[in-house]
Amino acid sequence: MMKRIIITIACIGLISLITVSEIYAGSHGHNMTSNWTCSQKVSGGVFTGQMPLHLMFNMHCIETGRIDGDYFSSASNCVANQVIGLDGKGSFHGTCRSYHKAGGTLFLRYTDFGSPTEQSGEGDVYVMGGEGKFKGASGFGTFTWTQGATDPQDQTSNAAFGKTKIKLTIP
Repeated sequence: MMKRIIITIACIGLISLITVSEIYAGSHGHNMTSNWTCSQKVSGGVFTGQMPLHLMFNMHCIETGRIDGDYFSSASNCVANQVIGLDGKGSFHGTCRSYHKAGGTLFLRYTDFGSPTEQSGEGDVYVMGGEGKFKGASGFGTFTWTQGATDPQDQTSNAAFGKTKIKLTIP
């Protein structure tokens, strides 16, 4: 009798663990994934005394990926800034309008913190809404990036590429 009770409790515990794991994984899964490449052009810089340094730049990006398993491609226009503090650490913020080939536009906000000398990193991405089929969209995720080549004829122009994973909600 005691053995049967222990087996029953163990089975209930195992089933509960599997169910909770599936609920947890499902609630945090990403349904939008993409690969992107951007060309970047520093458009200005402002010193406040010696530091912090404020850099402003424009980015033009192409992106391919999947939303709920369906393929998409898009072109984005982004404005961004990076502030480099007295400690040499930087904060990056970029806002993009992502124009999808099949229709609709997503509004995205990217943030990252780190040293401006880093050649790669990871940050957060927020969905701030959209137009067309993305009207009312929301979501959150992460992005990874790697610095690409810098134009030797124009040190203010360079490239970056990376991946984005977002839990996208479309009403």
